[in-house]
Amino acid sequence: NATTDVSPGAAVRFLMSEPIDATTATSGVVSVTGSLSGAKSGTVTVEGGGRLLVFRPATPFAAGETVSVTLQPALRSSGGVTLDGNADGSGSGTAVDAVNVSFTVSTSN
Repeated sequence: NATTDVSPGAAVRFLMSEPIDATTATSGVVSVTGSLSGAKSGTVTVEGGGRLLVFRPATPFAAGETVSVTLQPALRSSGGVTLDGNADGSGSGTAVDAVNVSFTVSTSN
């Protein structure tokens, strides 16, 4: 979270502690919004032995913008475990368990 100098063409990656249920890894589980470029569309894939969720934006991020990313709790592990974004020990599958991160895009190429 709060990473700086990210390349404008970078993919957004989440490394999970358990393998992901690929049927829940859809474009709807990742919301990406740039402070200058707005909502981003892209593709979502599961890689890295099933533990890496990757969002590849359809267009690059704008230089210098802050990008907010939300991983929705509809994403589940292959064992059926949902996200626990508020770290209360219970993945309820509701908005309180979404994971929110942000980063800043580099101003240089």
